[in-house]
Amino acid sequence: MSRVPRGVVDVLNRDAVAQWSVTATADNAAASAVRIGIRKQSHYITSIAGSFGAALTRMMSLIEVSLNRYSALQSQGLSPYVWAGSTATTTSNQPDPFGGTRAVRVQASGGTDLTKALYNAGPPARDLVVSGQIWVRNRIATPLILNSNLEGRSTIVLQGEGWRRIIWEGIVGDGVIMVMHLLRTPTAADIVDCDVAFLQYEENPYVTSWQIGGATTIGNFHVHNQRDIVFAKPLRLTMGSAAELRLAASGTAGVIGAVTMSGYTA
Repeated sequence: MSRVPRGVVDVLNRDAVAQWSVTATADNAAASAVRIGIRKQSHYITSIAGSFGAALTRMMSLIEVSLNRYSALQSQGLSPYVWAGSTATTTSNQPDPFGGTRAVRVQASGGTDLTKALYNAGPPARDLVVSGQIWVRNRIATPLILNSNLEGRSTIVLQGEGWRRIIWEGIVGDGVIMVMHLLRTPTAADIVDCDVAFLQYEENPYVTSWQIGGATTIGNFHVHNQRDIVFAKPLRLTMGSAAELRLAASGTAGVIGAVTMSGYTA
């Protein structure tokens, strides 16, 4: 189906439409926007295409919402939990993978278990698919073992590898077991000394851009006459939230632009 709205309207706010497209248009008189309200988790955006007239460039923002399940502190590497008698300290404002100082140094030791520190994003509901990511750098010779808890995803990080982005996609919840980033060692006598940054677990079968815990992920995609967007991996829209397609007034009398967003419902 296709809509040419005035102002802001809600479309697709029902259970299922096999194939759909929505269009926002604007001329000198007024801007317009199309908002897609989501009642279920299986709406996907496959492409965005623009047609704006000769020599006219317009920008569009698509908002896709995906909650980072971590708390704000834990999503930044702060306030890790300890386990089985271990102790942990954190030092903030460490160099991060992108030239800033948003990483946190974690030093943990002691206890009777291989797990020395952990970050807990809670138990996903049964059959809910989540994906996790973390940036980590091991400071010492002892191998650092990252583990997801649920499904037992595991990655070993060695000293000298520099920053690594660890991604675990498609973890299926059972409503009981929690998703975590466990910082583990080969033996109970070993210690952890590493830097972590940009922790996230989100309700998606794939990872998106990091957003601070408790907040949403916002993706802005710009399209103009020479740039349409076809997503190799369709964007899944999150249940209970909205994607919005915006188009500003052209400022040129008689010039009408349009942006169309297309997708499907599984």
